[in-house]
Amino acid sequence: MPPEYQPPHLRPATMAAGAAPLLVLLAFVLLIGRWVEPDTALVSLAGLVLWVAVELHRYERGLRDYDRRYAARHLDGQPEPRLQAWARAPELDVATREVVQRYLDGDGRLTPEPHAEPRR
Repeated sequence: MPPEYQPPHLRPATMAAGAAPLLVLLAFVLLIGRWVEPDTALVSLAGLVLWVAVELHRYERGLRDYDRRYAARHLDGQPEPRLQAWARAPELDVATREVVQRYLDGDGRLTPEPHAEPRR
């Protein structure tokens, strides 16, 4: 049996995406209240966009790397009947069964699932 599938946490990316709208609102309030200059507000907004993009990119890269290592260590080289049994095994947690099924569906490649809800 393969070990439990535990992808990287989404916490930093979630924090960036959740805090960004509040920080944008704060920048606009400071701009409208004339507490900051327009160029300062614009640079702050650009920094926020960059921060969110970097955090989301880090998460995606970390997830791809984890998937590659998990497949190489636990799924590559396993016979297909064993993988099919793992995909149906009730003793495995749902995330692990789903990743084995994704591996089977990808013909020996662990493909990303676009609608999957990441772990938090």
